[in-house]
Amino acid sequence: MKYVIRTYPKQILLFSVLSVILAILNVSNALVLQLMMNVATKKSSLSYSFLVLIVISYIIINAIFYYFQQYNSEYLAKKSISLYRNIIFERISAQRISSFTKKDSGEYISLITF
Repeated sequence: MKYVIRTYPKQILLFSVLSVILAILNVSNALVLQLMMNVATKKSSLSYSFLVLIVISYIIINAIFYYFQQYNSEYLAKKSISLYRNIIFERISAQRISSFTKKDSGEYISLITF
């Protein structure tokens, strides 16, 4: 993990911020539902059309943050896999071929190049 943190600090920070925002949006789902219940039981003076706009905007904002968080998650996953694959490949390549006794070096290298 330390290699990924050193190599991609901005992406990890962005992922963390997006995750926190998405968590807040998911928790605020209860607030939107409570607002809908208050309008339905006439405890709130909001009009129905304004409530519909609030719910639609909430869904759109939630979807946008979810998309960007998932996109960043996939980006970090692919970059970290590539980074670790390169590190393992360099370490295997640096060893002498005679140190590979159970299998030949080609089999070890093929395991990480799938």
